Amino acid sequence: SSLAQYVESGGYVTGSNVKNNASRYECKPWPFSGWCNGAAWAYAPGSGMYWQDAWVMIGTCQAQASNAGQAATATTTAQVNEMMLSNMPNPFIGTTNIDVEVTEAGPVSLKVYDKTGQLLMLLVDAYLSAGSHRFLLDGASLPSDIYIVRYESSTQVITRKIIKTQ
Repeated sequence: SSLAQYVESGGYVTGSNVKNNASRYECKPWPFSGWCNGAAWAYAPGSGMYWQDAWVMIGTCQAQASNAGQAATATTTAQVNEMMLSNMPNPFIGTTNIDVEVTEAGPVSLKVYDKTGQLLMLLVDAYLSAGSHRFLLDGASLPSDIYIVRYESSTQVITRKIIKTQ
């Protein structure tokens, strides 16, 4: 790929395209675009703990896709992630339901972090059967802020931002 290699704090804005780990990524629109310049451990495209909050994978570096193909890939990735990990309501006041679609039975963890990456809650760390699962996040003791829910299985990692209001 002729794209520039991702570097931490690279001055990225909405729509910036980079390559990293043999894939191409695009910086998400505001308000997520600010995280494209965050710490690499958290937001490096394809490898940071929360990269999906800032970036959308638009393809591999081996083959150049058309702009229409790139948009379709970004939309598909976002739709799949939304179906796999969602919460209602968002924003929430005291509690919110976290819904997870497990594609294949196996070990799963579901964790809640603050925006600095500090682990706050472990909602589940167990072997789950394939199918839909719902977990209650009791955030009554949490201050109003943005939090990150991280779903991890043996085959995928998905993160989602949730907002706690008063």
